[in-house]
Amino acid sequence: MSRRPSKDVLLVGIIVAIGSLLRIFRIGAESLWLDEGYSVHFVETMSFAALALELPWTDNSPPLYYLILDIWTTAFGYGESTLRLLSALFGIVTIVVIYLLGSELYSRDVGLLSAGLLSVSSFHIWYAQEARMYTLLAFLSSLSFLFLLKSMDKEASTEHVVLYVISTVALGYTHMFGLFVILSQLLFVFGKQMLSKGRIESAAVMDWVKVQVVIGILLLPYVRVLVVRVLTGQGEVWVLPPSVPYLVTTPLSYFGTSWVLQWHPVVYFSLLAFIGVLCVIAVFPLPWIPGQKAPMGSGSAPERDGDARSWSALLLGSWVLVPIVVPIFVSYAITPIFVQRYTIPASIGLFILVARGIARLPRPSARFMVVVLVLSVSLYPLPTMYADDQREQWRESAQYVAGNADADDLVLLSRSDLEYPFGYYFDSEATVTSASENTLREEELDRIAESETVWFVFSHGYPAQEEDMKDSIERTHRPTETKEYNDIRIVKYVSE
Repeated sequence: MSRRPSKDVLLVGIIVAIGSLLRIFRIGAESLWLDEGYSVHFVETMSFAALALELPWTDNSPPLYYLILDIWTTAFGYGESTLRLLSALFGIVTIVVIYLLGSELYSRDVGLLSAGLLSVSSFHIWYAQEARMYTLLAFLSSLSFLFLLKSMDKEASTEHVVLYVISTVALGYTHMFGLFVILSQLLFVFGKQMLSKGRIESAAVMDWVKVQVVIGILLLPYVRVLVVRVLTGQGEVWVLPPSVPYLVTTPLSYFGTSWVLQWHPVVYFSLLAFIGVLCVIAVFPLPWIPGQKAPMGSGSAPERDGDARSWSALLLGSWVLVPIVVPIFVSYAITPIFVQRYTIPASIGLFILVARGIARLPRPSARFMVVVLVLSVSLYPLPTMYADDQREQWRESAQYVAGNADADDLVLLSRSDLEYPFGYYFDSEATVTSASENTLREEELDRIAESETVWFVFSHGYPAQEEDMKDSIERTHRPTETKEYNDIRIVKYVSE
């Protein structure tokens, strides 16, 4: 007897409700950090047309998220909770999309497990509470793959192809790593032709090429900007070459196990091996797994046939590997671009693979134990994440300075872009100025010399830079008090 659709709707609703609560709970409790300050600064100071046409030439990200945020803030304002709620909504809708993907690729049970893993992922919850484009990137990646599957179906309509083009173009205009997701789709489609037919079917490939040409033409304006910026070295290159621990823990970070926890390497490699085993079970036919049409029990929806499962594994493998492996290669061969949060699209494919591996385990007790283990790892960081401030405390820093500074005091920020989050909260008549990228110029030194009291706010710099700036200030002033917040240090100086 097959599970009633109404039961699936109920289960998906429960999972979405849990995911929604986790993403909205204390969403405005922490202050905006530097990157979120950039988001606010752009939409506050630039017109809609400037965001679309001018910003891509100066910012490292394409403009779609900022355009949506501009519309959002016009309607709902600039409060911390309001700004972040947009990201939370994208994250919540992605839970539904991953269920549809898991169901389309394998079965409704895989879809439910995938949605459950995503709903409690502290990695996704973190970025659902950040006014940046990462949950939009994950959402559009999932949506693009879903419409890709729909458009490849024998009964596909023109609407499915159009929706695929729209979601894929939007993906490319959301983040540079969206282009790696599109590359993974290209590899999947050609690989599927080889896998299912043993040769490339020219008619199918030509249809696919036509669709990709349309996508390429629509993405050309941003690709042109990206190529020019790369070739001319424009933009700030702040990303460092990725370390081995950082790379190794990337798949684990999707389940809440970050390298910053500084666990013993054995723990990391054990968890990585565990996830790897589940992926192997998901992909390869294993003799100890009995052939079943309903892996989760007699009430489950049947899975697709062997050929469909093969290309499903190819799709998910491409989706997981390309947005991780290609940026790693680029980072070492050309220029560093690899950042864990940029790979968030790969996490969606990995959740589906892990869910498929769990669903294929032969015993209900084994499936239950694995689900408990994965959920425990995923939920482990949440109490700390909710209880303590994890982001930069610009609200507290600005309020501390504003509450103690006089109108004729000078507030000196160690770099110019710190004005974005600091200025969002700072309410005082004191003069605020900034150094040039953690370096004091002559004009700043002159202003310091003319000020009786200087409040030095340092963040996003190296210790040596901080010491050099302090030494320069201490030529004419002496420190009287120091206050520290998350990733921010404030020193009050008075003239000698």
